[in-house]
Amino acid sequence: MEKRILKDAQDFRLKCYRRMLLIDGAEDYAIQDYQEDWRDAQKKVKMLFAYLDSHDVTPEEEGELLLTIFVGLQIGFRNSELMERATERAFELLPQLPQGKLLCHLLVYLYDETEDETMLEDIDHLFSSFPRPLTQEDRYLQETYRNTIDSIPYRMLAV
Repeated sequence: MEKRILKDAQDFRLKCYRRMLLIDGAEDYAIQDYQEDWRDAQKKVKMLFAYLDSHDVTPEEEGELLLTIFVGLQIGFRNSELMERATERAFELLPQLPQGKLLCHLLVYLYDETEDETMLEDIDHLFSSFPRPLTQEDRYLQETYRNTIDSIPYRMLAV
């Protein structure tokens, strides 16, 4: 894979994380900024899908690009067709990925989409193996995961 594509995807993903953190805590985030972010994310997601469809990539590279697609789809309104496509592709990829951060990050996004509780133990185990201190991306992902779990009413009652 072209190193530039992977680097661009990683840079875009970090930009999205920063923007999502800002959106969560900033009331002065302008609607115009939000619309520009949404358009930018939609273009990037479509470009990454086109790249995946037309190039041979390793499982790790495909995982990195799918992770960026999931993050890009978090900006603005979700495109259900693209989300379904990313979800299907990620489920096919999971058995090919080694244990580690990339697998954990993909599982969190898949759990957020499917609420398949069979993933919870794997996600918790993978998070516990992350080196400390956590990166900004890891912290955001862990917070997203905890918020997703906390939003399921019957899981809160069980705790």
